[in-house]
Amino acid sequence: RIRHLPVVEGQKLLGIVTDRDVKRATPSVLSGIDKNEYDNLLLTTKVDQLMTREPITVLRNSPLKRAVEIFISRRVGALPVVDGDLLVGILTDIDILRVAHDLLPD
Repeated sequence: RIRHLPVVEGQKLLGIVTDRDVKRATPSVLSGIDKNEYDNLLLTTKVDQLMTREPITVLRNSPLKRAVEIFISRRVGALPVVDGDLLVGILTDIDILRVAHDLLPD
């Protein structure tokens, strides 16, 4: 159920890996690769080979509207929340939908 993982060194944000990144890097079972090769590829591929470096971020004190504008204009599913270059959280499209849901009348 996790679709976005920030990549950090300590608290310093290095990048982000998404479920799409993992799917793109995983060989298709239809490619004819055998189980040992498949398992070996998964064991030897490093996160930094998949991650998006310097992801789009939002500052912890940014207005929520600014974050929503980024979601819309950049079509991202998650925004790491930073204070300088330190990760303090992650805001996802689902988080935004929860806020919208709570604001809508029954």
